Amino acid sequence: MDWPSPTLPLITIAYKGPAYTDTAKDTAALDTFATIVFGQNSELYQKLVVREQKLDSLSASSPFRVDPDLFTIRARLKRAEDIPAIRAELLETVKRFQDELVSADKLEAVKKRERYGFTLRLDNSESVAQTVASYVSLRRTPDSIDKLYVQYGQLTPADLREMARKYLIESGRTIVTLTGAAK
Repeated sequence: MDWPSPTLPLITIAYKGPAYTDTAKDTAALDTFATIVFGQNSELYQKLVVREQKLDSLSASSPFRVDPDLFTIRARLKRAEDIPAIRAELLETVKRFQDELVSADKLEAVKKRERYGFTLRLDNSESVAQTVASYVSLRRTPDSIDKLYVQYGQLTPADLREMARKYLIESGRTIVTLTGAAK
């Protein structure tokens, strides 16, 4: 894990998430949600990192694990004074996507990117072996890769909203704010 500089404030918002599944849309939907809502091409990233430059990094992820894990949003701020506003904006963004549907065009673009990006990463024997091993560790069969990508292919905007409503809820949320070294 890449730990932030001790002098830059960090907000981490974590939600109880699902265990890895290749037979339901949960894993694929949360992974896709993280990319669309918090990824480098997202509206929020473009606003806070690129245009306003209040953050130097913004990411979200839900690791593929056999046991339930956390869906985590991380924002590394440039100034501690922005913590309350950024925290509120992150929470409002999650709430917005519990109510609204993501654009079908954005969803299709991310689904294609995931599929082709996965294939492009398999460019040598070592990466193939590591990738297959990681999926075999989850379901004891490389067939899990195909099953998961079937789930990605079937995702709809309503699926992403449903997963946000199911997992990104206040009762399953923990917020941690690190403000940096004491002065």
